[in-house]
Amino acid sequence: MTAVIGFDIGGTKIETAVFDATTKEELFRKKVPTPKNYDDFMATIKALVDEADGVIGESCQVGIGFPGVVSDKGMLMNYNNLPFLRGDVTGDVEKMLSRKVKIANDADCFALSESLDGAAAGSHTAFCAILGTGNGSGITFDGKLLQGKTGCAGEWGHISQPYPTSAWELEQPCSCGGKGHIESLNSAPALVRIYNEKSISKVADSAEIDERNKQGDEIACQVLNDFYDRLARAFVAVSNIIDPDVFVLGGGLSLIDGIYEKVPPLYTEYMEKLNGIHAVLDLRRAKHGPSGGLRGAAWLCFS
Repeated sequence: MTAVIGFDIGGTKIETAVFDATTKEELFRKKVPTPKNYDDFMATIKALVDEADGVIGESCQVGIGFPGVVSDKGMLMNYNNLPFLRGDVTGDVEKMLSRKVKIANDADCFALSESLDGAAAGSHTAFCAILGTGNGSGITFDGKLLQGKTGCAGEWGHISQPYPTSAWELEQPCSCGGKGHIESLNSAPALVRIYNEKSISKVADSAEIDERNKQGDEIACQVLNDFYDRLARAFVAVSNIIDPDVFVLGGGLSLIDGIYEKVPPLYTEYMEKLNGIHAVLDLRRAKHGPSGGLRGAAWLCFS
């Protein structure tokens, strides 16, 4: 049996899983806190790989998903959530484990998982976006990642909200320090901020906004309807660049059912208005949920 290990590296936790490379059956999974310095980080990776090898009984191939920009040379170029990391983390891990290691951005791993055997399986071109704490995304062609020269392909979160309808949209703060970005307006923290600015009764997370909308809360309804409209405009901009067959959504916001009902007709309306064509949006919820990034990291071993 050939087995592959996937790592999902986050700011607070490291999750790993081992899969049978042929059947894709999950054989082992473990989650540990993310260390606070580089030496401890490396030691944690080594310990998890050693444990997985022991459980499986062989030396497994390794793929790692990071929350940062990864270049075509496997260099970690941007890693604000994990400031102790180093650019050539790939080389360091390979030397430590005495085996080849593949790394990619975590949203790219999510896209790879959904394109190979998830919601976008069989599609020619797929745009896979994570709507959660941030707005990451990945692009695949025939099941292969498009990462680009610098590793920034698909990173739509920090571009300006397409086709803004008001000065207010342009002024919304972003976690990067900028304003008016897609992530400024369409991430889970953004929706919470927008709702709490409008309502006396505050919410703690986006799920509460969705629940209040179902209960007839007018502010929640307006916040979500505006969100659907912005998302439709963002998808039109993506279509104007790569024209994907399929859009796949993951992350906490992807659980909001209204997205799949309200966004497609808005997309069609904007495509007709802006491009003069009738287009239907094929919008799908991720098949593998929160495991997409972890699975995709393992699938890097095949790419």
